[in-house]
Amino acid sequence: MLAQSGLVETVRSLKACTVYVPGNSAFSRLPAGVVDNLLKPEHKEELVKLIRYHIIPARWTEVSMDGNDFRMATLGGQPLHIDADDPGGIKIDSAKILRLDISAGNCVIHELNRVLSP
Repeated sequence: MLAQSGLVETVRSLKACTVYVPGNSAFSRLPAGVVDNLLKPEHKEELVKLIRYHIIPARWTEVSMDGNDFRMATLGGQPLHIDADDPGGIKIDSAKILRLDISAGNCVIHELNRVLSP
């Protein structure tokens, strides 16, 4: 989806970033046809907005988030709520992180159980 959005070079150009990536199970929870519609050229603006909401232009690892409850501006400018003070695990908005600290060049990736909604 990142390639279809045209944001690959934008992400590569960031000095550091955190990407909250919904896992396959997260996408399967969406209503039928949502992903297919987002990938259509006429919905590119909506896809870009959605992907930008999943990216923070700063590197946040498990250690740097741990025990904190805060908001960070996403690449799209909207605030994202990070609750790492929850005994049930780190939550991003209403999503739970399934896998933490996957290194990817200038970014760190965290896998989510849900697709975030801007």
